Amino acid sequence: DWYLLIDGVIDLVGRSQLVQTAQSDLEPTSDGWIERDQQGISNLYNYNYWSSPISSANIGVLGGNRYQYDPSAATGTDVEGLRAGWVYPGSIMTLGRGYIATATNNATFTGLPNNGPVSYGPLTLAPFTNFNLIGNPYPSAISAASFVSANPQFVGGALYFWDDDNSAGGD
Repeated sequence: DWYLLIDGVIDLVGRSQLVQTAQSDLEPTSDGWIERDQQGISNLYNYNYWSSPISSANIGVLGGNRYQYDPSAATGTDVEGLRAGWVYPGSIMTLGRGYIATATNNATFTGLPNNGPVSYGPLTLAPFTNFNLIGNPYPSAISAASFVSANPQFVGGALYFWDDDNSAGGD
């Protein structure tokens, strides 16, 4: 087995990633951290989608208006009913949960990196909606195919990605 001991700062800039394998464990005596800068679009009308690559990230790093999706809060299948599912999050970001925020040009996550299996849930679906917003809890990319095959009960074989075309509502 391999292990990662962080006694300083690993600054992940731009498209850099910290890739850890399934056999790699974070040394619990680490007193350093990673700093992961993630880029967004700073605009009051565009939402950026976020998830934390570290444990215990404060929601305040996202700035702007911040929301998480709670399917059980949705009140209907129309736009207003589905909109009711967007609720204010708590102060600490949950591993694996997706968040949206406006006016966040850059979010800097500082702490120990997540690694290994992450259990986020239960993933709840509700009578008015069968979707949820989840996020990548790691400081590196993950395999979409592996994620889908490991979670068939939740994703039904498909992942949906949002890409805002900056059309101010014409998406």
